[in-house]
Amino acid sequence: MGLVRCRTGSRHWNPETMPTVKVRRPDGLHCFHCNARVDEAACRCPSCGREFAGEGVPSLRRSGRVGERVRAGFGSRRRGYWPAVIVLAALAVVSGFVFRGRGERPAVPRPDTPEVGARVFDTREHPVGRIERRTILAKVRAGLPDDSLRSALNWLLYRAVDERNRFEGGNLRVVWVYLYESDSSPVTDWRAMAIWQTPGLTEATRPSGIGGDAVRVGGVEYDFSNEMRTTAGGGDDD
Repeated sequence: MGLVRCRTGSRHWNPETMPTVKVRRPDGLHCFHCNARVDEAACRCPSCGREFAGEGVPSLRRSGRVGERVRAGFGSRRRGYWPAVIVLAALAVVSGFVFRGRGERPAVPRPDTPEVGARVFDTREHPVGRIERRTILAKVRAGLPDDSLRSALNWLLYRAVDERNRFEGGNLRVVWVYLYESDSSPVTDWRAMAIWQTPGLTEATRPSGIGGDAVRVGGVEYDFSNEMRTTAGGGDDD
């Protein structure tokens, strides 16, 4: 801190002659008591006669410089405030685009019918390039009417696409769902099926239509009439 030291000549101080200290100002050293100019090597003020204590006080010039650095620091904070705000605003905009982009990924509307119990017992992936495609095999209770089967298909589609695309950031674009009344039935012995696909797929990634008695509703094609089915209503119940 730039202290000026000087040995005092008396161990017993009188209030009238109590030692003082030197302070450094822009024009040199001064007596703290009377402000008179003093020499750096002086041990007594030539004006007021007070001795200089062994410890001086910090240089006012240096203290001033410290204050200037502090003020400069606050000034730099103020100068850096708006650029920081602009950067944060830009990040917020970019984040908005990212999340909005995620929200625009292919999705299946949430069904408005009660969920029908269906247990998935197999899932198979069939990707083509970056296009994700999936087959889901699930078991349902035997004897369900077509409306209940449609509800089961819709919920399976919704959960698969919503979980993959919205939560995992995937690109699932085609889903086949097959419902069986027994998880030991032959693959061809499905009770009902559905295909969901997004528009704009290429011929290499687009599934062929079900055909026959299939019914299309929006982006989903349903079929409840399997001509190859060999069993009817003989499935086991969960």
